[in-house]
Amino acid sequence: MAKQKNGETQAALSLEELEKTKLAAEISKLEAERRKLDADNQEVQKRLDAAWYANLGFLQTLISGVLGLGAFLGLFKLVLEPVFRTENIEATLQIAEKKRENHKKTLEIDSLTKNIKQAKINLLLLEKKITNQRAELGAISRSLATEKDNLLISEKRATVIDGNLKLKQQQLKQKEVDLKVLKSGFDHDINLLTDMLVYMTGNSNIRTVDSDFQLRFGTVFFEYDKKNIPMQEVPKLQALLRILQDNPSFKVQLKASFAQGVTKEYAQNISEVLAESIKKYLSAKGIERDRIVSISYGSSSAFFDFSNYRIVKPSQLLPFNRSVELLIVLP
Repeated sequence: MAKQKNGETQAALSLEELEKTKLAAEISKLEAERRKLDADNQEVQKRLDAAWYANLGFLQTLISGVLGLGAFLGLFKLVLEPVFRTENIEATLQIAEKKRENHKKTLEIDSLTKNIKQAKINLLLLEKKITNQRAELGAISRSLATEKDNLLISEKRATVIDGNLKLKQQQLKQKEVDLKVLKSGFDHDINLLTDMLVYMTGNSNIRTVDSDFQLRFGTVFFEYDKKNIPMQEVPKLQALLRILQDNPSFKVQLKASFAQGVTKEYAQNISEVLAESIKKYLSAKGIERDRIVSISYGSSSAFFDFSNYRIVKPSQLLPFNRSVELLIVLP
């Protein structure tokens, strides 16, 4: 928009400059004509003032003194008087014509003077208009420069934002939980931290998977005697939530278990509470409850069978048996 107005203002300014030049030329022409009329008028007046017949009385006096009054009068009446009368009439007519011409020239000079005055006024108005248009053009140019600077800043910000977005996407990919497709009927191997186990004394308890096709997503571990989801476990559920939101046909199965060393009834109740905590979390985020299937195993399906391991600190393995396993069920 500013660029379009800039072009329009520049075009108008060019036209005004041409009009100003034309007007100045007309003023110069009018002033030249007025000077010529003044010169002509002065010439006419000069001729009127210097006419020889203006000194006719002096000539009569001179002749009278030389020839004598009587002779002069007789000569004047017979010869010179008709001639002088004729010339006097012609001179009078010429004077009248010159005066008329002089008056006409004077009127023309007055008219030209008025035209020159009006032209100068128009020139001043035009110069003022050109000055305003130049000021407007300068403001538009500054506005364009500001818009250009803002555009450069926006491009730099967009570049920074794009870089940050790519970095966030990369970090998100690094944090994504890898999905592993399980072979029908078998569980995945369990890897423990090397500072927790010295060696395995027997085979780990391998559990069958109920569905023909499931994705083992991960496991949420709870703190002792608490049903609230620990903060460090929330990212797992957030990643699961994104998958369920992007795939409305997927369901999730929650397999809850509790530590050994308590009664079966108590372990069953606690495992149901742990599964319900995750179910409430997903429901609160918009996942329909009919897409969430929870199974409480109590202590019958503990994550670890302590008899298979010789451990440095037995308490370190207890959180693994206060857990809810997350499985994505594909249609």
